[in-house]
Amino acid sequence: MSFTMDAVSSSGGRSSKIKKVIPANRLISPLLINVDNRSLTDEELNNCKCSWFEDEDDRSARVVNFTNNQVNYQGTAITRGNLCKTMLVLQNKKTNKVQMIEVGECRMGRVMQKPSLQTNYDNDEMDTTYEENKSVLLKAFGSKRSKRASDIGSRMRINSDMMTSQIKHSAADVTVNVRELELADSTVDTCLPLCHRDASSVEGVYLLQDFLSPSQLDSMEEEAYAVITLMPFTAEESGYSQFFIDSLERLQNKVNPDRVKTLIYVEALMRFINLPLKKLRKRDLVEIVSPCSTAITKKIVDEFTVESAAGRTRNMVMDDKIVTHIIVLVVIACDFVCNIDILSKNIPHFSAVKMSQIARALCLSTRDKVTWFLKLPLPPTRSGYMRRR
Repeated sequence: MSFTMDAVSSSGGRSSKIKKVIPANRLISPLLINVDNRSLTDEELNNCKCSWFEDEDDRSARVVNFTNNQVNYQGTAITRGNLCKTMLVLQNKKTNKVQMIEVGECRMGRVMQKPSLQTNYDNDEMDTTYEENKSVLLKAFGSKRSKRASDIGSRMRINSDMMTSQIKHSAADVTVNVRELELADSTVDTCLPLCHRDASSVEGVYLLQDFLSPSQLDSMEEEAYAVITLMPFTAEESGYSQFFIDSLERLQNKVNPDRVKTLIYVEALMRFINLPLKKLRKRDLVEIVSPCSTAITKKIVDEFTVESAAGRTRNMVMDDKIVTHIIVLVVIACDFVCNIDILSKNIPHFSAVKMSQIARALCLSTRDKVTWFLKLPLPPTRSGYMRRR
């Protein structure tokens, strides 16, 4: 395609003839390359290699790559669809004829090379992440504060794969005894007394014979007879707690030997749980816990203490177990009702809130969170309090 037309130079000089106009071609299309933020030196241009690739999705777009083995520049050139065209003018000085060639434009930016990240443990290369590129930029252009923060952050970054392999290596010799886990869970369950959930009446849910044997009940016969005979009396006169006196007064004409024996056993348990640990090894323990029955004192020491290097002791699990037995025994003796607020005042290191959680685990019900009672049907078993402690 050729044209003949006048072209006047900007200086007003002689005119030239435009002999030929060469439009853009998909195969042959010169490009004017601009590099962002700098101009290339002659030495860089002599050692450069340029390559381009067509976009598979858009054939009119070319990805241009420009490199000199030290730095790499990349950009995209659009060869079609431009509203304005850029023309390159070539003039022959002898014939004064001009050729106009349509060219494309491409603005290129520097592409950061991926640095290889080495760990202190091996020489394996890791993929560059966003944080690592950010660290490189901060070290090059950041303030003193940002450089210091980036340096601290890079030191704290840890190869997760390396840590995983180290953890696996460290844990290879660790063995878990499933039997021990089962025993630990069963130990939690032993804090709760036997509950007959299939009972047809509230009297059959918790049975007194599950707590005290006939011989142990007989050992408190004389004391129970004396209590019934001397009623009413005060706490100072009898040596019993105010809780014991109030429980008998609420029963009124329903008092019988078995209920009194049950409350005497409750009184012994409260004395024992309030007893400092250093006094557990005293020889006169019978006089402190249950003066009326050596059998009851022996039962409490055997059932609610554990062996230790210093002798028998009472741990937190045993304290929980004592309180569960006290609550159930009070329910048995006092017409299946237990006032948690009054009971907690006699065991200072057990609050009413803790006792309420234990009462709920014992399948008791409440309306005001103070008075707990036993009724059928029983609520679902909830022993979460024991596991939390």
